Amino acid sequence: MSSADLTAARTGHSFARVTSAYRASEAPHLFRLSLPIAGVALTNMAMSVTDTLMSAAFGTEALAAVAVGSDYYSILFYLVFGLVAGISPAYAAASARQDGAELAVLRTVGWIVALGATFLVFPVVWFAPGYLSLIGIDAAILDAGAGYTRAMALTLLPMCAVCFLRNRLTAIEKPGAILRVTMSAIPLNALLNYLLMFGVMGWDGMGVTGAGAASFLTAAYMAAALARMARAQR
Repeated sequence: MSSADLTAARTGHSFARVTSAYRASEAPHLFRLSLPIAGVALTNMAMSVTDTLMSAAFGTEALAAVAVGSDYYSILFYLVFGLVAGISPAYAAASARQDGAELAVLRTVGWIVALGATFLVFPVVWFAPGYLSLIGIDAAILDAGAGYTRAMALTLLPMCAVCFLRNRLTAIEKPGAILRVTMSAIPLNALLNYLLMFGVMGWDGMGVTGAGAASFLTAAYMAAALARMARAQR
């Protein structure tokens, strides 16, 4: 056997060992879990981008107004999301032990945290058009986006349910279900944006406020779909 053949054989054996070690480790399992979770983050971003792009049809001031309202909402939403996510490790552990009593307690605690945090954050977003000018944002932009921002404050209510249900399903290793719901929400959000922003059948629409209303309705759809899935997993 030539040296080239020996080198090829060693390379083949090394590759086989690496492949075998990879399959025996938790890496494939983690990869299958992480891909849908990453997909959910990207699809959430796609919904925000859809709002921003469609608002551009109303001019630069409307575009700036939606950007300010969306970004401010996102900062506070992810604060709530981070608080709710703290329950995931405990929920995953209880699920692995099939401890129904602890799961019931954790579900109650999760709802209390999610709703409590949301009701604390809600007025901060609702009244944002009245005080963000204090940090230098143009009052005209805030006025133009007031309806959108307040609609996004209302969106926090169904999104708190989405937060909690998403973490529950992730904890019991069902991120694919979350991804399917979130991906179906993208075209729904775009359709509702178009109808509510630009109007239909002689109705003039709501302008950029329609984007916020569409987000509320889309969030309500997501919450209902995830609740049904979570109920089936009990």
